[in-house]
Amino acid sequence: MVQLAIETVRIQADLPEDVEVKFVEKRESSIPDFYTIKLLVIKADQVVPMMVYVDRAADKVIVGSLFIRGENVTRRESASSGIPKIDVGYLETGKT
Repeated sequence: MVQLAIETVRIQADLPEDVEVKFVEKRESSIPDFYTIKLLVIKADQVVPMMVYVDRAADKVIVGSLFIRGENVTRRESASSGIPKIDVGYLETGKT
């Protein structure tokens, strides 16, 4: 499940080989029957937190921000883990 989350982030962000994707935590998600997988995308001068949601069967993967009743749950969960808030838009993909 964690490997699926990492591979999905690598593919979706078109990350080069020199960019590390590090597992931080897996826990129950706010989405029923999904887990929240917390990752860090580590580049030479950047650390970008990523939240990935994977269903229990590891068939469905959601990458991006989760909003419930207007609240950005992804941002709240990211901040609660001590991971610095860094806008994913700062991650330059496909460049070495």
